[in-house]
Amino acid sequence: MEIEDKLDYTSLNNLIKTKVNNPGIVDPISADFDEIIEKLSKLGQKLSIENQLHSYITELQRLKFLFKNIVPVVGGLRINIVKDFDLFIKIDDASRLLMGEYKKKVPLSATCPGNVDGKNYIIATVNLPRGTPVCNLPVEYNSFPVIVDYGIMKALTSERCHEYHENIKPGISISDSECNGAFTLGTIFTTESQPGKKYLLTVNHGVGEVSSSIIQPGNLDNIDTIDNKRGLLATNKPCGSDSSIEDVNSTLDCENSAFIPVQKIGRTTGHTNGYIRNIMQEILIDEPFEKVTFAKVLVVYGYFGDCGDSGSPVYDKYGLWGIYQSTSESKYFSGVVPIELILQKVYEKECTNFDLLVDEMEEENVDEENDN
Repeated sequence: MEIEDKLDYTSLNNLIKTKVNNPGIVDPISADFDEIIEKLSKLGQKLSIENQLHSYITELQRLKFLFKNIVPVVGGLRINIVKDFDLFIKIDDASRLLMGEYKKKVPLSATCPGNVDGKNYIIATVNLPRGTPVCNLPVEYNSFPVIVDYGIMKALTSERCHEYHENIKPGISISDSECNGAFTLGTIFTTESQPGKKYLLTVNHGVGEVSSSIIQPGNLDNIDTIDNKRGLLATNKPCGSDSSIEDVNSTLDCENSAFIPVQKIGRTTGHTNGYIRNIMQEILIDEPFEKVTFAKVLVVYGYFGDCGDSGSPVYDKYGLWGIYQSTSESKYFSGVVPIELILQKVYEKECTNFDLLVDEMEEENVDEENDN
C-alpha cells in the first residue's frame, strides 16, 4: 500500500498546508528525511536487521517524495476569476500548454486560470476521486503556481421548478414529452426555405432525439397542472431580459486575446454573467447519452449555471455565442457549444440555412434541433 493511502485526509491536508504556507522548508525537510533514512539504514546494518527496517525506510522515502511533489488542492475553498484580464490571459495560455503537455500523463479533465484564497493559480482539474494526492504534475508551470481540483464537466439536466409561460421564450423550462426531466429552451430559428416553420434549438441530452414532442414547462416542473401546453412562439427575447438576441457571433470575428463578458438566462439559475475567451478548449465531458469523452467547447468562467440550465442561450450585447451545455463540478467554469458549429452541423446534415426568429409570431409548426 502506498504511503499516501495510509495517510488520512487530515494528515494529507496538513502536509499540503505546511508546504504551501512555508515553501522555503521543502528542501530542508527533504534533507531531514535523507538524514533519518541514512541513519536507519546504518542502524539496520549494525544490528543486522536490514530486512526488518526496509519497509520503514521505503515509507519514509515515499513520504519525502509526497511532501516534495504533492500539488496543493482547492478543497473547500471557492475559486474566483482572476480579475486582471491581461494576467488572466497569460495564465490561460499557460494552462492550455499544461493541458497539452500532461494530458497523456495525468487524468486531466480541464485546466484554467483561477484565484483561490487571494492567490492566482492554474487550476488543474483531474478525473480522480476527491482528495486523491496528485504528485505527477508540477507545482509551478511557466512561472504560475498549480492547484488541483477534482471532477469532470457534467451535461446538465433539471431539479427546480418553473411555471408555464404563455409566450415561449429562451430561458424557460421545456422537455421531451416522454422525458421525466426539464432543461432550458435556447433560441428559436426559422429556415430560408420554409420561413413559416419554427425550430427550437436545444441540447440533445435534454430530448434525446430530433423531432421529439416538446412541452413546457418540462415534465419535472409540471407539478400543479395535469396537461402541459406549448404556448405561443415569441421573439428571441430571453425570459426576464430587456434585450433581444437578433444576431449570431462567430469565434472568427474577434481577436484571440479578447476577453468577452457574456450572459445567459436558464430555468434554474436565471440571469447570470460570466466571461469567455473566443478560443475553443478541450474539456472532459460526461453526457447522459454518451461515454465520458473529450470535446472542444467555448469555456465560460464564473458561476454561470447549474442543473437544468442546459440549452440556455449564451449571448453578449452583439448577439448569440452559443448554447450552454455543461459545467464543472465546482461550478466555476461551464461549456458552451458555439452557435456557428451548431448551424454548420445542421447545414451539413439537412442542407438548410437557419436564421434567428425576430418577428413575434403565433405557433405554427414547431420542431427542435439538437446541438450535437
